[in-house]
Amino acid sequence: MNERMIKKAYGNVINSIPNKKINVIISAYDSAEFLQDCLDSIERQTYKPNRILLGIDGCKKTLEKAQEIAKKYSNLEIYYAEENRGPYQMFNSLAELVSDEEYIQRFDSDDIMYSNLLQEISKYDAPVVSRHDGILFLKKEILNLVGGFRDWKCAADSDMVFRLQKALGNKVIRIPKYYVRRIHDKQLTKKIETCVGSELRLGYIEIYNRNVNSTNPDI
Repeated sequence: MNERMIKKAYGNVINSIPNKKINVIISAYDSAEFLQDCLDSIERQTYKPNRILLGIDGCKKTLEKAQEIAKKYSNLEIYYAEENRGPYQMFNSLAELVSDEEYIQRFDSDDIMYSNLLQEISKYDAPVVSRHDGILFLKKEILNLVGGFRDWKCAADSDMVFRLQKALGNKVIRIPKYYVRRIHDKQLTKKIETCVGSELRLGYIEIYNRNVNSTNPDI
């Protein structure tokens, strides 16, 4: 399906497709102490996900925790990368396991869903974010339009939303915050090399700003 056809198909953003197959994709690094709370919140969803694709990005401690609690969750699939490539590349890899007709909900391993997050977010056919740009819901075939996240170590969430807006004629829906976002020292926004104000993050933000202000943005 080309870009023009995608825009036409998603002109009506309110859901007309019942029983969507939603695949929750989680990229986890050093989050063993948060993981069970996250997965339990997905288990309590009023709209049940099709699969939970958990990608563990080079942290054996988190892998051991996931294996310890895995039997609690009937639809949990665990994938492990020996090398820490960053959350965006892990997401891109796991997204390849989802068919074009199914939906993806990106979520962070240290956060907690309200029980109605998937219920509320599934009402839309256009891409949706729940306040924070990283809590992104969209159909896999829409993700194909922009080819996934850029190969950045941090700060790629808003870039993704901007590229989706350009590809779809600004049809990205923002809804209230249906999750609890934890604040802790292990977050990318807190770590020295990727924190707010770090040279790496500021460089990515500069690239993003140039693209936003370009008359011919790169999507």
